[in-house]
Amino acid sequence: MWYKASVVKKLILILHFAFCILPFAFAQQYGWIDLSPNIPDSNNIYKSLRDVYFIGQEGWISGGYYTDAKIYHTSDGGLTFTSQPLPANTLGNGMSIAMRSLQEGYFVTNNGHVLRTLDGGNSWMTIGTGLGLLYSISFPPLPDTSGYICAGSGGKVCRVTGNTVTIEFTTPATLTSIVFPVNSTDGWVCGGTVIRHRTSAGWHPDQNYSTGEWYNGIHFVDNLNGWSVGVPNWKGKHGTIIHTSNGTDWIFQTDPDTNNLNDVFFLNTQEGWAVGNEVILHTTDGSVTWTKEPTSVTDSTLLLSVFAVNNHEVYITGRKYGANFNRALLLKYTQVSGIEDKSVVDFTVYPNPVQDNFRMQDTKCKMVDCDIELLDLSGRKVMKVFKGRIPSDGKEFDMSHLPPGIYFCRISTSNSIVTKKIVKL
Repeated sequence: MWYKASVVKKLILILHFAFCILPFAFAQQYGWIDLSPNIPDSNNIYKSLRDVYFIGQEGWISGGYYTDAKIYHTSDGGLTFTSQPLPANTLGNGMSIAMRSLQEGYFVTNNGHVLRTLDGGNSWMTIGTGLGLLYSISFPPLPDTSGYICAGSGGKVCRVTGNTVTIEFTTPATLTSIVFPVNSTDGWVCGGTVIRHRTSAGWHPDQNYSTGEWYNGIHFVDNLNGWSVGVPNWKGKHGTIIHTSNGTDWIFQTDPDTNNLNDVFFLNTQEGWAVGNEVILHTTDGSVTWTKEPTSVTDSTLLLSVFAVNNHEVYITGRKYGANFNRALLLKYTQVSGIEDKSVVDFTVYPNPVQDNFRMQDTKCKMVDCDIELLDLSGRKVMKVFKGRIPSDGKEFDMSHLPPGIYFCRISTSNSIVTKKIVKL
């Protein structure tokens, strides 16, 4: 009967191996990709993408340059974009866009123009002008008929109802961001050393916060839980992140980066993103702790806005700058495995699985500068592999010091991000 015991032992080993790899066999791999080439004229010098709004796969992005306001629309999650027609006299850079539905939406510029669409952006009409530098627009949930715009010049908050725009109040402070939670008629506005709160009785200075900070972005998921981000004060702290869990009292959170933060977005009370100058932060515990995305993603970037459809579809807008990178920027966090790679580069990794060393080769032979990092299953960087150009005959790398497991090799270039799975035996 020894042979039966041997067969059973082999079967157990096979089943054990199968169960060990089973969780990964169906795992989907996610990462950041650069969708900027899909934006019409994205390479125009100094053009920025300022704001983004998505409803499912339908998305609208505002941007432009000085007097060249733009709205770009996608119906396939960012794979393709079209430029939507604006009235001939629309002036300024497109600053903020908000869609009440797939048909009704509003758009503001830094030259005081307010536009409205009732057909998804196929046509836009001007409903307000001369309102100064308009930064942000937000609407309470339907059936509330009014939305609100905040202005950086003169500290105005304007009320929008249909085709009518009226000034509701002014304050000496510069106002930069306004938000209404998706399930609440209460709203909050922030700016230069100010946070104000709106209830059915109007706008109130009832917030308990540090007045020494400059707040660039604000987001609430309900009447109690909100976050604001901005610029550190003269004491030289890291980028500012504050959080409230009662809608009134704000507490500083720990920011692992020193750069200014420009926008923040939360899906729920636990998971959120903050973006700024060369930085993307992500939290899954309500901002108690934040993790930074690899610098290969954020290097030489001015990130201005973030919007999450869900935790696997996140969009970030801004601008890529530098000697050769003055262009509009759109990043998307999405599934990167099982999708045909249309990047300007592609790499093979072999052998795979790996014993100690692996070799990489650029199969498209573009010979471009790249930044290569090795990540573990949690997305934590465990090894800075290489920075430079992979030779045409490939390059060998040593990972003998790492424990067995599954890793992801992320290869970033100036306009693409490619990720490869590596199994270390």
